[in-house]
Amino acid sequence: MTPFMVYLIKVIACSGILYGYYYVALRNNKFHQWNRYYLLLSTLLSLALPLLRIRLPFMEEESASTVYAYTSQLVILRETVLPTAKKMDLFDWSSLLYLLILAFLLIRIAGAAGRSCLSCATIPCSM
Repeated sequence: MTPFMVYLIKVIACSGILYGYYYVALRNNKFHQWNRYYLLLSTLLSLALPLLRIRLPFMEEESASTVYAYTSQLVILRETVLPTAKKMDLFDWSSLLYLLILAFLLIRIAGAAGRSCLSCATIPCSM
């Protein structure tokens, strides 16, 4: 498994534990602001806790001889590898497609914001 997948599994486990505590202990509390802060903090903690390395005294470190035993065997591959000339293009079609979609969405957002400002200006506000 890749290190990123291991990290994601640890994040999911931490999130599950912290959400389980919220569900059991804090769900029905009337301290809504405390619940809000707890949920925000638990999200940050679940992202940060898997990055910590905690050394336990009863856990043994992997010795150098064990690592040497795995690397002592020599593997010979009899394949010819042809170098490929990678051509760097300044113009990339996927980048162009991304920029076109981005421009389209930004224009739609700007148009919606403009329409909402115009509708607010034309409707009189009465109290």
